[in-house]
Amino acid sequence: MSVVRRAYTRSVTALLRPYIRRELPGWGRLYRRFVGSFERDHLWRNEPVRWVRGKLHGYEMALRISGWSNRATFFLGRFYDLPNQLLLQKLLRRGDTFVDIGANEGMMTLLAARQVGEDGQVLSFEPSPAPRAILESNLRRNAIKHVQVHAMGLSDEPGQLELFVPAVNTGEGSFTPMDGVEGTSVTCPVRVGDELLHDL
Repeated sequence: MSVVRRAYTRSVTALLRPYIRRELPGWGRLYRRFVGSFERDHLWRNEPVRWVRGKLHGYEMALRISGWSNRATFFLGRFYDLPNQLLLQKLLRRGDTFVDIGANEGMMTLLAARQVGEDGQVLSFEPSPAPRAILESNLRRNAIKHVQVHAMGLSDEPGQLELFVPAVNTGEGSFTPMDGVEGTSVTCPVRVGDELLHDL
């Protein structure tokens, strides 16, 4: 079965990725049919990490395409949330400061870093160790120096909180329990955002 699955993922990647990356007519239907969301993660579970250059910011990103979110980025060449990325491109200028709260693996951080340039700065807050490690790896890979990564969450008072990380999508980590959802918990430091960002 694994040989068949591997043949399938290789064929889909070779045949459809160039078309989907260009976002040509009908790419969405092709993606849903042959690549799929989290329901098709099992087909991609043994795929290695891929380094891909983002088409909106030009930086390289480490993508674990066994998960649906990174897989979408791998095929599209950009983070799936296009409206917010277009908004950042429209609003951010060189020299600006951008704050990314809940930066996860840094998809928005990377775009913001490109937009504000080395004259600007990006402050990225991510309490969860696993996605934060990927963000930091991406920054090192691209030699980005104007992004500060803060290993903490933000709250209305300082302390320690339990972060719940769903198994299906680590980007949906929450300090609020999620009943009936499989995942893990990690204790994270939190600080008061207004105090940290007061002088910006």
